[in-house]
Amino acid sequence: MLKKLKISLILLGVLLSCSASNAELIRKGCVGLICVGMDKGTLKRNFPRSVIDETIKLEGDLYPALRFKYNEAHSTLLELDERNKIFAIRVTDEYFTTTKGVRIGSNYSEVISKYSDAILKFGEEDGGYISLYIPSLNGYFSFGTEDIFIRDNSKILKNSQLRNKRFKNLKINLIYLHN
Repeated sequence: MLKKLKISLILLGVLLSCSASNAELIRKGCVGLICVGMDKGTLKRNFPRSVIDETIKLEGDLYPALRFKYNEAHSTLLELDERNKIFAIRVTDEYFTTTKGVRIGSNYSEVISKYSDAILKFGEEDGGYISLYIPSLNGYFSFGTEDIFIRDNSKILKNSQLRNKRFKNLKINLIYLHN
């Protein structure tokens, strides 16, 4: 009886260690325990070793930001507003995954198959971009567009047009959650 209990406890420990932790999970407005709307002071008090002050350059201007380290190898960038609250979370690391298994490196076709609410957006800023806005996450999956350049930045395609062969193999290079 005691031997069966030990084996059961060992198996339970293995299963728990193999499951995804909350720190890896991307859900609506949040990555792990960090969510859009949280303030810098609270983060620094609750996670003093995990929060690093940074400055980011966007469209030529410098903005305050935080780097949040989930562990030694993996982090996200937290963009701050004028009240020192998180208004966006940038994920560029494949360590993090959505509840549907989408992560950095996932392709366009995979996103379309898992998120029926995806809306295609694109433009010429920053050399051109293609993104899928996901209302259920309140965020964007942005794709590497080295091979594609689109000139009409005001056009939003319908879902029936999202299966364009030119897009299907594009890989996600940024997940951007915002308020």
